[in-house]
Amino acid sequence: EDVSIVGYDDIPDARICVPALTTIHQSCGEMAEEAVLKLRQMINGTSLADITNHMVVHEVVRRDSVKILR
Repeated sequence: EDVSIVGYDDIPDARICVPALTTIHQSCGEMAEEAVLKLRQMINGTSLADITNHMVVHEVVRRDSVKILR
C-alpha cells in the first residue's frame, strides 16, 4: 500500500499479473512507421539536423499497481 509501480509499453502480461500493472501505452506500429520514415530520409541524404522529431501519442493505463491519493 505504500509503493506504486508503473511499467512501460503495456505488454500483455501487465493486465494479468497480480496486482495488475499500471503502464504507459503507445502504438508500436506508429513508432515503427516513424523509424522507417526517418531511416528513409537519412538514406536519401537528409541531414540529421533537418529530420524533425515526432511525439508518439501515449496514454497512462491505470490498473491496480497504483493507488490514487485523494
